[in-house]
Amino acid sequence: MFFLTSYLALAIAHYLLLFCNGQTTHTVTVGQLGSFYDPPQLLTGVNDTVTFIFAGDNHTVTQSSFDNPCSPLAGGFDSGIVINSNSNSSNAPSPMWTIRITNSSEPIYFHCETGDHCKDGMVGVINPPNNQAFMQFQSSAMIATPSVRICGSK
Repeated sequence: MFFLTSYLALAIAHYLLLFCNGQTTHTVTVGQLGSFYDPPQLLTGVNDTVTFIFAGDNHTVTQSSFDNPCSPLAGGFDSGIVINSNSNSSNAPSPMWTIRITNSSEPIYFHCETGDHCKDGMVGVINPPNNQAFMQFQSSAMIATPSVRICGSK
């Protein structure tokens, strides 16, 4: 009986540890200092969440690919245009949008579709494959033809 109880307690502790391990919330500020994500790149684990806090005016967080930095990825995530009417008020909370990471071995590229923001370098990457990936992605975005979204459309 003691063996069974000990085994059961260890099994429960093991599964709780697996369940809790790697569940970190990462925060990215969107547009606080112009058209940028801060930080523009980050490393995450499986089941981590990334919360985008919209501090600036009107922005999106739209998944793209390394090869097409300013075009939405088919089947990818998209926050839609988040209109922050509180950007000039320090009292009201900023809008937020969150994604959960299901695969930490693949990079996730994203950009802002509002106006020329992507072409101005408003891009980011989660789990970049190497140290140069973000700079290469941003450089490609700045010479790409952006997919411009009109404010209020999805």
